[in-house]
Amino acid sequence: MNMKFKAMLLGLSVMAALPAFAQKPVYLDTGKPIEERVKDALNRMTLEEKILQTDQYYSGDFTTQDENGKVTAVDMQRFDALMQHNSVGSVQLRGMTAAQANVVQR
Repeated sequence: MNMKFKAMLLGLSVMAALPAFAQKPVYLDTGKPIEERVKDALNRMTLEEKILQTDQYYSGDFTTQDENGKVTAVDMQRFDALMQHNSVGSVQLRGMTAAQANVVQR
């Protein structure tokens, strides 16, 4: 085979493989059935990540509240220490304003 043909063949092979690399994961594909999406997401998660999804925190774990339960201060260092830079199942934001909740959710 001559070099031009080999180069063209290599180029076509690379182009044919590119769509497979560009495809988004099944769990992000809203066009796929939910069962497939959940299965894909769970297959990608480690056992530790799955266990962390059962964790739940309450705003009182990382805030200061007044006598009525309204949050007066959010301690993001305490929040980060609780989360250990992981994802958790949920955080209950009782007593927080929308602005305070937005800070926590980001």
